[in-house]
Amino acid sequence: MELFLNNCQNNPVNSFLLTLESKFSANTYLSRISIFCDFFFKTRDFDECKWSELNHIAILQYMRYETNNDKAHTTINLTISALKSVAYECWQQKIIDIECYTRIKMIKKLKGTRAAAGRVLQASEIEKIKCYFKNHSDIRNTRNYALFALACGAGLRRREIILLNIANIKNGTVLVHGKGNKSRTIFLSGFVIDAVNSWLNALNRKSGALFSSINKNNEVSTTRISSMGVGVVINQIIDEVGIEHFTPHDLRRTFATTLLEVGADKIAVQRLMGHSSLNTTIVYDRRGEKTQRTAIEMLPF
Repeated sequence: MELFLNNCQNNPVNSFLLTLESKFSANTYLSRISIFCDFFFKTRDFDECKWSELNHIAILQYMRYETNNDKAHTTINLTISALKSVAYECWQQKIIDIECYTRIKMIKKLKGTRAAAGRVLQASEIEKIKCYFKNHSDIRNTRNYALFALACGAGLRRREIILLNIANIKNGTVLVHGKGNKSRTIFLSGFVIDAVNSWLNALNRKSGALFSSINKNNEVSTTRISSMGVGVVINQIIDEVGIEHFTPHDLRRTFATTLLEVGADKIAVQRLMGHSSLNTTIVYDRRGEKTQRTAIEMLPF
């Protein structure tokens, strides 16, 4: 992100990046804007783009191009959102006029549905993982189990796991710093508490990152685990336990779906997930046909 901010100050993409608080969001938007620039300006160098030529027709053409290439409507809409923000910066810098910006702003996002991504782990799979770690308790497995427990038993996002500090664990709760600088406190279940406490005892330090990298000699560093590192941990679990592939985010899906399956209040689940809207929580509901049949059977007629 800093690479782009060091460039020409009149670059509207730089101005847009300054409005973002998350480098993860910045990287996502940069990727989408770059693809559009390659399509329309024939370059991915933002300083070489003729932003004065940006208009609503160019964006509509891009939308048609991506649609014809079977790009997901959600991905196209993400690009549109980014381009609208860049167009706003163009108008602020007098690169385009208000009429041009208004026409871009009025572009409607694509509607559609997408197949549910990922999967939800079965209770038997979770028990298999728990059983494995009870019988394999070296330093690396102790860390991996604690990470798995917080992802599955507290529904944490990958980024939230990375940013956790030891001080965030207190009295059977975890303080999570989520999207939009919003914090939430999650009460931990027994198996999560046990897994995390075992890791804290093995870690043997009072402050710093909760999850750190471990070298080939099983020595724990003070370097915070990376996003890729979280993925490596999950893949190690899959290989060692011998279960179907899942992603870190599948554990978050499992957390939400399982709570809904046992009848947890939807608003409570929304807050535990750190969602600003209940509609977002509903996307994580993977209870399927069984729940729908049960609902029908509850009809009094």
